[in-house]
Amino acid sequence: MSATQGAPVDRTREPAPLQPKPFRFPAVTRAGLANGLRVCVATRNQLPLVSAMIAFEYGGTEDPAGEAGLAVMTSRLLSEGAGARSATELAEEADQLGLSLDHASGWDSSAVRMRMLQQNLDPAMALMADMTLRPGFAESEFERERDLRVAEIQSDLDDPRSIVIERSSHFVFGAHRYGTPLAGTEDSIRSLTAARLKERHAQMYRPGIAYLLLVGDISADEGVRLAERHFGDWQGSVAPRGAVAATPAPAATRIYLVDKPGSAQSEIRIAQPGVTRDDPDYFKLLVLNAVLGEAFGSRLYFNLREKNGFTYGAGSNFQMRRGRGPFVASAAVGTEVTDKAVVEFMREIRGIREIAPTDAEMRDAKGYLSGGLAVDLQSNGSVADRISETELFKLPHDHMDHYRDLILAVTSEEVIATAIRAIDPDHLAITVVGDAEKIRPGLEKLMPVEVFDVAGNPK
Repeated sequence: MSATQGAPVDRTREPAPLQPKPFRFPAVTRAGLANGLRVCVATRNQLPLVSAMIAFEYGGTEDPAGEAGLAVMTSRLLSEGAGARSATELAEEADQLGLSLDHASGWDSSAVRMRMLQQNLDPAMALMADMTLRPGFAESEFERERDLRVAEIQSDLDDPRSIVIERSSHFVFGAHRYGTPLAGTEDSIRSLTAARLKERHAQMYRPGIAYLLLVGDISADEGVRLAERHFGDWQGSVAPRGAVAATPAPAATRIYLVDKPGSAQSEIRIAQPGVTRDDPDYFKLLVLNAVLGEAFGSRLYFNLREKNGFTYGAGSNFQMRRGRGPFVASAAVGTEVTDKAVVEFMREIRGIREIAPTDAEMRDAKGYLSGGLAVDLQSNGSVADRISETELFKLPHDHMDHYRDLILAVTSEEVIATAIRAIDPDHLAITVVGDAEKIRPGLEKLMPVEVFDVAGNPK
């Protein structure tokens, strides 16, 4: 053996896990402008890059009845002309500045994001200010975006995954806003007008519910100066944000079968109201879900893919929002094993409440969550997303500093206790999209089945 070679590798034993890479969340300087805009700056000067985000505590949850998709459509128009720029001119300027530009509206917030070279900060911030403060809402651009959104909705009626997500939300939440698509229905989108979007923008895009994040090669003083220069004259107040309506009590577990004749496979989505983002057991929930269905080798993944070969992948997640977003377990499986897959899903969902995770499961789940943190936060944009989450959900400013320690402190007993509190296998909506003629008989042997068409009409 040469001097440069290490000890022989014992291939009969599993390698010991590596220690997580050290990571320290960047220090965040917080300031406020006189108009109420919050400014958060995290300096990371390894590269001459800056990620910027301006976000608003306004999202799809605030859409009025009958106007589902209003927040999303308002956001979609922000880049379709702003200030003195047409949509084409805005896109050309962003390209000339080398900007990576994104804007979207979710359930709880709306945001404009940019990634840029440090040397282009000032013109990029001027563009961001025009998009957020002075969008054009031209009638022609609105009509184009409206028609595009309607075409997306119509196309989704032929996509099993889109169908199962939309129908599952309705079966879980009913008339609650969470039971209607975030981006709206065909009827709600057709009811909107450019004038209505402009009115909504004037109501909700206000400095008092906004925060500007700057992460990268920028000092705190420079960040505040830029904010003052481009957003300091912005005025307007908004009423305090109301609480999210309570979610309806879930019905007893049953199967909702959405018939899509000729489907080669079945989409399964098992869901119920879950938890809010500010749940005190947040870190226990992360470990619980990593054991159940998020991490590679989780119980659902191992059972449905490795052990039974029903699917290429299965998983679960808690979609945490200001309100109780859904807990979801899902997979696409072969038509011929649809009923068997439902049985195994239910076995694991019940099992996470009854069978304590082994030492190996806990080690793998914690390694997945804590070890992946440094990788997840390598980009400025990912750091900005974490800061945004802190601001949006009013979390302790230092919670990311303790992320790893709190993950590593979770015990298997706490996983069981958290699962018993957060997951109720007796009150699940099991949505299956597939060929009803082929899969209905097997499903009816398991529990009650209700059948619908792809648009959600009973059959």
